[in-house]
Amino acid sequence: MWCGCKRTCPNRNAKGNQRRTVVSLVGGSVNKGNGANTGSNIRTFFLIMVFVSMAASQDKLVQLPESAGVWTRTEALKRVTEKTIFEYMDGAGELYIGYRFDRLDVATYQAPEKEDISAELYWMESSDDAFGLLSLDWSGESVFSPVNLRLDSNALMPIPPHRCLYAAGLLRLWSGRLYARILAFPETPESREAVMQIGRALMAGQEHLPPPRFISVLPPRISDGWLLESNQVSFLRTHLVLNSVYFLSFSNILNLDLSCAAATGRYRQESGGLQSGAIQVIAVEYPDSKKALLGLAKFHKAYFPEAPTEPKSKWIPGTPLLVRTETGFSGYVMLGRYAALGFDLPDEKTGESVLHEMLDRFKNLQ
Repeated sequence: MWCGCKRTCPNRNAKGNQRRTVVSLVGGSVNKGNGANTGSNIRTFFLIMVFVSMAASQDKLVQLPESAGVWTRTEALKRVTEKTIFEYMDGAGELYIGYRFDRLDVATYQAPEKEDISAELYWMESSDDAFGLLSLDWSGESVFSPVNLRLDSNALMPIPPHRCLYAAGLLRLWSGRLYARILAFPETPESREAVMQIGRALMAGQEHLPPPRFISVLPPRISDGWLLESNQVSFLRTHLVLNSVYFLSFSNILNLDLSCAAATGRYRQESGGLQSGAIQVIAVEYPDSKKALLGLAKFHKAYFPEAPTEPKSKWIPGTPLLVRTETGFSGYVMLGRYAALGFDLPDEKTGESVLHEMLDRFKNLQ
């Protein structure tokens, strides 16, 4: 199993094989085979165990194959951090640091007279953040047997079961805290198979965790026949990512940051089809009720500048507030540290149904 390190890694011997340290505890000390039993060896023992555990963990994290078809991986991975991500990509870096981003490792596969294949491994701080990146675009062909890779808990989630999506030479996948993009351009049958081989190796080495719990706050159906479009559900944390899904404002008027969790989805009427109007629902979990109240107060001032009632004045938390806008009605409701907002609501009745439904969902979370 490749651990992602060079041949000079201290975890390997001169022949490139994994070193093995044999230790045994005798009478409370460490016997390393040479008869030397000192108190300091206890510390050495635990340091060795920590090192071996870290090495094993690294083995699990990185399982890139050395070759894929006729393509061979170059020796070194390129490490990209939050400080250098904008040097690696121009503009798109904001999307990744809009989640809790740890690092990016980039591998390149080369073959004679072939275009390179790049494998970008985005390591996030949690599985929720890696899922969020995949959830921004559900388009593409679902690959790698969804029966084997999806979890039963997905059946309770208003989202597609996909974990790996492929289109036009690009494979995107989510597995544990890893979000990966493997790209071969131009696409050929040969390059497609190589991309799939790399993707299968990555998926085999990861723990398949469930989607974010907060996604389930979005009801699959709202009264009056409004159905959630599962391929329009996204998980996010920051306003720049929200704007890529549903543009709200250039400013951070909901006071979102990496301490928040948000789910947004689009609803259409059951009998209306794609030509009917759609409503957008945004649900936010703030760290505490104070931050939630501040976020709604900031939103109200920016989005409803002429509406007299603000969250900090006469408005009562737990009571839906609706305001007529150019696109129908918009409104919000808050309960504790949870807030829900509805946009493009066709009438007041629908708005009340949406916000009351969200209020009931929040009560189940408490």
